Amino acid sequence: MENNIIFIGFNDGDTKYELLAKSTALVQPSLAEGSSMVAIEAFALGKPVIMSNLKCSHELIVNGINGFTIPPDNQEQWTEKIEMLLTDKSESKKLGKNAQIRMIEKFNLNLLLQEFETLYVDILKTRERVAK
Repeated sequence: MENNIIFIGFNDGDTKYELLAKSTALVQPSLAEGSSMVAIEAFALGKPVIMSNLKCSHELIVNGINGFTIPPDNQEQWTEKIEMLLTDKSESKKLGKNAQIRMIEKFNLNLLLQEFETLYVDILKTRERVAK
């Protein structure tokens, strides 16, 4: 496995997208970050995501469909899922395609703009009712 994993540290901009595009998957163990922009960026590039099963991670990951959520301290599960994605290219590609579909359906810009517009309209209507 050592020949297949690269710990890259912090990257942004074009470098980040180039690295994600070349990768098999995004692996994001964390004790704190559950909702991650880089996970959505990986989805957009058709990459499955393995991340810690923190509070917000379930909004991003449908376990076994577009990636996996794993307890941060369960090294056995992390190893198992990483090895599976590296060795089962067909499953990895299927999860990646599902990730891309989830990004389009749930996190695309037009949908987010509609949700914000609905939220602001509701807030304005509530303020108008309260002011009367």
